[in-house]
Amino acid sequence: MDTNITRQEFHQAIQRLAEGLADEVWATVVEGATVAHADTWLRAAGGRVLRAVLGRALSARAERRGAEGRCACGGAVAFRQRRPFRVHMSVLPQQ
Repeated sequence: MDTNITRQEFHQAIQRLAEGLADEVWATVVEGATVAHADTWLRAAGGRVLRAVLGRALSARAERRGAEGRCACGGAVAFRQRRPFRVHMSVLPQQ
């Protein structure tokens, strides 16, 4: 692979993903008032972000270890997490 991502670049990318999720939560839950479906929505949105984080980490690992591969478009292969998973959240009692 041509370039290796640095730890700082990785952190910056993850921070952008987290900021994007925070913006989505604000718009969906606070401004959109979709509290009834907030848990379902957050599972989907949070899962998407977690898969993106893992994909970036696996791609960085492959770059460092010298994994090679090319996409049909000619670009470098990037890894994506595709296994299903669950995010468990506890619900606080209403006061």
